[in-house]
Amino acid sequence: MRVLVADVDLILLDLRMPDMNGVEFIRVVRRRPLFGVRIVVNTSEPDGSELLRQTRDLPVAAIIKKPWKPHELAAAVQAVMDRWHP
Repeated sequence: MRVLVADVDLILLDLRMPDMNGVEFIRVVRRRPLFGVRIVVNTSEPDGSELLRQTRDLPVAAIIKKPWKPHELAAAVQAVMDRWHP
């Protein structure tokens, strides 16, 4: 996977993606020392799923369960950003 360096504050990702799942993606991003980015996981995984369990061991700022309304997603993202940029 090729990762470009960018000025990114937050990544919103799903655990289920083609080619690489969200847990694998988080591990790749966290191996890059230039990334201080907050990661918000957006998922429809059931509470007991293995992928969701694996996120507990990773530096994830928040987990937002689907389905969500746009204002709920916006509020969750804002809460994460407020913790780093009050």
